[in-house]
Amino acid sequence: MANPMTPPPHAPDFLAASGWAGAEILPLAGDASFRRYFRVVHGNRTAVLMDAPPPHEDPQPFIAVAEWLIGHGLSAPEILARDLDRGLLLLGDFGSERLRETLDDDPRRERELYELATDVLVHLHDNPPMPGLKPHGLDQWLEELALFTDWYCPAVGAAVDAAGYQAAWREVLEPIANDGEKPTFDNTIVALERTGRLLDRAEATLEPVAEDGDQLEAEQRLDTGQHHARFVERLLQGVLDRFARFGGPGCFVDAGAPHRSLA
Repeated sequence: MANPMTPPPHAPDFLAASGWAGAEILPLAGDASFRRYFRVVHGNRTAVLMDAPPPHEDPQPFIAVAEWLIGHGLSAPEILARDLDRGLLLLGDFGSERLRETLDDDPRRERELYELATDVLVHLHDNPPMPGLKPHGLDQWLEELALFTDWYCPAVGAAVDAAGYQAAWREVLEPIANDGEKPTFDNTIVALERTGRLLDRAEATLEPVAEDGDQLEAEQRLDTGQHHARFVERLLQGVLDRFARFGGPGCFVDAGAPHRSLA
């Protein structure tokens, strides 16, 4: 279901009308949808072109969220130009530097960058939610999970029992969706352990994706074993303290203890 990474034929006219006549349009990324992204280069200027073709896509929710985030003091792509009839947006370019590659190049920045990400979450928590957002629930969770079988598996040629995958995830998520108990650290851990066992059933609905998948899994196991424990021990207390300092729940965390609790 992946779309070819060629610009739509009307993109040059859109760019010309937006002050970017003659700009080079380079493939940037696809998406688990009909959206596609291109980097636009004009001299020493760059921008990002989003192609969200109607009727499959509607860029207006993206615009609304971006403008809400900017209005609340957070970073989001600036909307430089728009043509909603043809599903085109010209966006500010945040560049090519990504978190994973940045930390691979300089692991010493790990705490700094994750604390910055935590500060964003604290800031969001400190503001009323954006009006009109759909509440999270079982239907939305299953819709998001279906992106894996609807888009990724066909793209890599993986055979998949989509109905079995959905059924396994429904069994995992229905108790969570129907549980009115206030989340705590302890009951979250219990739920995750139960979920882990059920996820084995979800995984069984997928056929192995040959050697590439095996290699990726091996790399993930290595990353988890060498990295995750020390990262959690070093960062978890700082994360919780940040929420407490900005009016979140009081907390106590002993990183070396087998049980951790939130008051």
